[in-house]
Amino acid sequence: MLLNSTFHPVEASMRRLLSRFYPAVAALSLLLAFSFSMAPAAERPDPPFTADSRIDPGDPAQAGLISQLITFLDGTVYAGQIVLSETGQVKGDPEIFSPGTLSLERLGELASYGDSIAAIPGSTLMDALAYGDAGGLDAERYQDIAYALPLPSAPGLPLNVLRAYLEKRLEGQDKLSVRAVSSLLQLCMEIERDADLLQDFFRIYINVGLKVSLSQLGLPAGEDDLLKIGQELSPLTAKCPYSTTPQDWQVMLYKLEMWGAKNTGQRDRKVLASELLKDPAVSALRPALAKLPPRRVAFLGHSLTMSLHWSTYGSWCDIAAEVVKQVNPQFEYGDFNSGGLTPTRAVQKHLKDLLAWHPDETYMLMSIRNKEDRRSLEKIISDLKGIGCKVFIVDDVRPWGFRNEGEYKDTYSWLEALCRKEGATFLAFQQLYKKAPVWKAWRPLTEDIHLRTEGHIFYARELLNLWAGKM
Repeated sequence: MLLNSTFHPVEASMRRLLSRFYPAVAALSLLLAFSFSMAPAAERPDPPFTADSRIDPGDPAQAGLISQLITFLDGTVYAGQIVLSETGQVKGDPEIFSPGTLSLERLGELASYGDSIAAIPGSTLMDALAYGDAGGLDAERYQDIAYALPLPSAPGLPLNVLRAYLEKRLEGQDKLSVRAVSSLLQLCMEIERDADLLQDFFRIYINVGLKVSLSQLGLPAGEDDLLKIGQELSPLTAKCPYSTTPQDWQVMLYKLEMWGAKNTGQRDRKVLASELLKDPAVSALRPALAKLPPRRVAFLGHSLTMSLHWSTYGSWCDIAAEVVKQVNPQFEYGDFNSGGLTPTRAVQKHLKDLLAWHPDETYMLMSIRNKEDRRSLEKIISDLKGIGCKVFIVDDVRPWGFRNEGEYKDTYSWLEALCRKEGATFLAFQQLYKKAPVWKAWRPLTEDIHLRTEGHIFYARELLNLWAGKM
């Protein structure tokens, strides 16, 4: 069902009157006023995130506003998924994902308001929630936006399927958190926005004191538990512009578990580093790591270098770097990475910032798919060496090796030869897995592109050995 200015029975003049009796609606308008009056945040804040002490989801007034905020964000996601259904190859149920009287351009505009809310600095958003004060801005100008959003009310939408399931399991408890988890699931199902907008939603819901995963709600959330939930809920789910098989449900709920733990700091790269330092073999490296001279270390790579990725609580390089930081405050590291990163894209997206950061050492792990990638990698090495940076190239950190998606099957040998030619250091990490008899258990759910946390910890140990001069 779509709820917009055409379908809504209340005229605009009446909405202003209603807002006097429904403070949550009026306060939501203040948030919208913020979102259009402020420039987007320069960069996303890093987790972990915490609940703002001024926000109490148990307070009826604040709970009403939080509920309206969730409804608003759900509406923006739904608007975007209607556009996805209309323009993408996979079509959703034509009744549920119909544009109605709204044009695709208007739906795209409405979808963008979710990004606008997410771009509000966290402290400013919390001020508005806590005090209902937008500094005298004219909120009425933006009030109609909330009414124009499509209402995701169809029972077969993933967020409503999950919400009904959780409300039954929890017997009506934690209603706002149930809505938050369901909201996250709806966006997570879409996949394409899970590295940016979904992480913003996590931050907002955590900041207002809500739970963001099944385990945080007190429910069993092992992989088998999640698959059983998927087997129960998939048949209840309407046709969507993305896959909703039992396995898809399992993976998406698993992602919420992983990101819920990382975004709250319950388990992330810093926690893993602290645990690793207690290991006798790593603890023995502490003196050598503590004596390392001041250095700035950069990591340039694809998703296997990203702690953000859902398959692990932290990437191998970040875990190792956090270990060193805990024993050597003169050690700095910076991540310059993107999913599926190739050298060609790295030149376009990261090289300028990487050079400006002026690292002493750069470790690279990227996909090499064609001749342009090879030329681009040569340029990256040359530019880094031009600023006095030592360059290290890792062949792979997957026991099952390179996926050979491009033109070349000799990638490892070519990388090694390139390092000899350009004066870089080639790190043959891929074959190190032979020291770990349990490496087959490192494959994450449903795919063989990435690594579970255990695999990342293994390679973090190897990088620490290298830095400590033990490799």
